[in-house]
Amino acid sequence: MNFNSRIHLLGFLVFFSCQGSKDRPVKMQNEHGTKVAAHRGANEFAPENTLAAFKKAIDLGVDYIEIDVRQSLDGQMVVIHDRNLERTTNGKGYVDELEWKDLRLLSAGGWFDSKYVDQKIPRLDDLCAFISEYSLRVGSDVKLYVDCKDISPYNMIAILRDKQLLDRAIFYGSVSVLSEIKDVFPNARVLVGLSNEEEIEPLFKKLNPYAFDVKWELLSEELIKKIHERKAYVFSDGIGNGKEAISSYRKAMEMRIDVIQTDRILHFFSAKKMNSESIQ
Repeated sequence: MNFNSRIHLLGFLVFFSCQGSKDRPVKMQNEHGTKVAAHRGANEFAPENTLAAFKKAIDLGVDYIEIDVRQSLDGQMVVIHDRNLERTTNGKGYVDELEWKDLRLLSAGGWFDSKYVDQKIPRLDDLCAFISEYSLRVGSDVKLYVDCKDISPYNMIAILRDKQLLDRAIFYGSVSVLSEIKDVFPNARVLVGLSNEEEIEPLFKKLNPYAFDVKWELLSEELIKKIHERKAYVFSDGIGNGKEAISSYRKAMEMRIDVIQTDRILHFFSAKKMNSESIQ
């Protein structure tokens, strides 16, 4: 068995089945260990927010794929992080000022490596079709972590429902956007940012969130326990500025964090393996 296969197997052994808001466990104790979310796919190995990056993330055995969703001028839901096209495509201008017929012609991978020049900006429905088919083929229960940059809540929910991925999606965004999503789909699993502990109760009253996206610097065993006692999960971005060290991931896992979003998927699996071995 080669290295990637071992990583793939390890990922499946730690998979996490998200439960709907009506079925949250009474006892929140990080039952299945910390999970991993691939930031914009496996962007260390393939261009971010492309089918190549999402496929690689599934092959590595991640639990969540994080995607960024925007609208084109003609209302198509597309997967791209920046409003400006120049960083990750060979186009110019803004996503919301071009129609899909123009966006679909752009390369979204040539900037990363010439072998990815044929990678395109995915539409949300095309991505969902790919996730449904490929995850079924390889036996993955991967979830979608949807960063709602500029969306139509109704259209987004309709696409996910049509592709039978609504029960495998969580939604991240501003409080106002998440409120709009819950107006359309009251059982939506929403993930809301948490900047300080005092926001917990107001956000519960406003959104009844499935999870909090806690700033990495705020993570503590006490804060995580407090959120778990309210039957919600704890996510955090272990991205950049020294956060991606294996030692940092190990510490967060020891605090019983539920999900770490990362650009360094193999660092996550190394940390998880080391923590597992240390308690055996």
